[in-house]
Amino acid sequence: MPRPELVLCFSCRTPSSEANPHATCPRCGAAIGLVARYLARRILGAGGSSRVFEVEDVRTGKRHALKLLNIQQLDDWKALEQFNRQFDILRGLEHPGVPKVFDRIDTDLRGVPCVALVQELVEGTNLPNAVADGLRFDEESARTLLESMLDILEYLHHFSPPIIHRDIKPSNIILRPDGKPVLIDFDTARGTGIDRSVADGTMVGTAGFVPMEQLGGRAEPASDLFGLGMTLITVLSQRDVTDFPVERMRLQFEPMVNVSDAFKYVLRKLIEPIVEDRFRNVAEVRRALATPPDELAVPPAELAAARTRFVCVVGARADALQRRRVAAQRVQQESSLEAERNHKRSEAHDKQARGEREASVRRLAREQLAKEATERAEKVAKAAERTRARRIAAEAERERAAATAKPAKSKSAIPSARWTIVLGLIVGASVVAGAVFNGLSIGTDEEVPAQSTAPAAPRGQNSPNADRVATQTDSRVTLDARDHTIAGDPDAPVMLAVFTDFQCPFCQRLDDSIWQLRMEFGSPIAVALYHNPLGFHAQAMPAAQAVWAAGQQGKAMEVAIRLFANQSSLGNALYLATAADTGLDLNQWRTDMASDAARTAIAGDLAIGASLEVKGVPVVFINGERFVGAQPIDTLREAVRRALNGQ
Repeated sequence: MPRPELVLCFSCRTPSSEANPHATCPRCGAAIGLVARYLARRILGAGGSSRVFEVEDVRTGKRHALKLLNIQQLDDWKALEQFNRQFDILRGLEHPGVPKVFDRIDTDLRGVPCVALVQELVEGTNLPNAVADGLRFDEESARTLLESMLDILEYLHHFSPPIIHRDIKPSNIILRPDGKPVLIDFDTARGTGIDRSVADGTMVGTAGFVPMEQLGGRAEPASDLFGLGMTLITVLSQRDVTDFPVERMRLQFEPMVNVSDAFKYVLRKLIEPIVEDRFRNVAEVRRALATPPDELAVPPAELAAARTRFVCVVGARADALQRRRVAAQRVQQESSLEAERNHKRSEAHDKQARGEREASVRRLAREQLAKEATERAEKVAKAAERTRARRIAAEAERERAAATAKPAKSKSAIPSARWTIVLGLIVGASVVAGAVFNGLSIGTDEEVPAQSTAPAAPRGQNSPNADRVATQTDSRVTLDARDHTIAGDPDAPVMLAVFTDFQCPFCQRLDDSIWQLRMEFGSPIAVALYHNPLGFHAQAMPAAQAVWAAGQQGKAMEVAIRLFANQSSLGNALYLATAADTGLDLNQWRTDMASDAARTAIAGDLAIGASLEVKGVPVVFINGERFVGAQPIDTLREAVRRALNGQ
């Protein structure tokens, strides 16, 4: 019985027999499948910050090539720009000599940001490996390869502006089993014109296959023809480009290739150092191939003039290029130093800003709580005063009635009235003191969550989320939070279900801890959001409606994070600005925010909270384990670890 094909972990490349894309790696804990769809079957290549895998699409069963770029390992952003450029170019191309592209994926591996490109898996081998395996090129086979490559370049160059590959070399040409070539690796491809990458001294292309004008920063269709000519010479001679002698800046390849003089002329015109002396486009190459050999002779005077002109022009261009590179290196060094200084200043500023923010949050929390306590005390005092006044009036009325009916007993009512008044004052003072104490206690280091005064939604079958209302046992609760998930895989091993109020400063502190945990643990953690707006927070309900409406467009997480970050500015202006910044359809967002569906959904969250005895915020359930208040992050981190271990 044949052994099952192994699956590789995208993160640590550990092989396993697990073919479930939702499973995790037994070694590092990363998800086996990339975005729960692609399984890595083998590594096709690796270099620097990128790896290429042969993957299986579990939805279709087809095999593709997947290039994975680790953004965290990049020295600069050029590699990411080239990666994105390759996707932008290939997705619009349809030619048998160019690999098809299917998908671009932004993802993370155990919290490390990555980007992936899924494209056609080209069966075959590249030219260097084919030659190493014994393939030999004569004039006929080289001419066949040239004509096939001209078809590919003619397709690329017919666009406006033309697509210039800029790195044509043997290793970037794959021969299919039927012998047809495929041009790969479009990382460096772009349109015609000035190439800004040379401004910082970056080499674009491969030494020996790059013409002088491309080194100077300008690429055009003739530049790709130069790379194609050098490729044909290397496979015909089976030599490296560095093995050829150079005379007056011209490659002396003729004695080392066994082809006709007419074909040598075509090769020479393909690699002329001066672009004006080279074939300028595919059409000129085709005309030369179709021209009788006796009409292809080049006058010696023309060759001598071309050589003289080349030496002068190349010398001037080489000097200018060297000066440009020296200047670019100096600018790059200065930029690096300035970037380091800016980074240090930014770190110091961020540290100061965090301290100021925390101090501001604590101050605002105390002020808000003191204000609410004062308001409650005033209400209690007014209620006590009204009660006292009513009782005094009632006692006076009873005394008058008693004096009229029974004069002898009228004095006995006075002490009773006075004791009633004193008792009322004592009760009122006790209520005021209790309200002030309860209102301020949440601001201490032992944070006690504020109690909800918002009206709870109906429970049971009248709740809009009746089928989602949770149940609880003595130690844990059972809460299906998949339809409330705003970050991560709804079926992740660990679910953090958060009951929150966007105007509560302690909810903001818990929110910071939760996103720090998600950065630490990565994809095994998912976050679900339940709205629990408190009645005495004026902006709690509008903020919840704004986040719910954003969630209808898949942006709940982005909007929630921004509202917590700008908690002191909650209001309609902030909601609208946040919706615009996150790219929402504003008309649809406004409609959803003001809809009955928003209020019904939030009422449903309140009903679920009531069923779980959530009496204040913040509260977070980690796989059903309850944590009340803005708990220290170490406490939450330990709970996540227990959940990952199945405890």
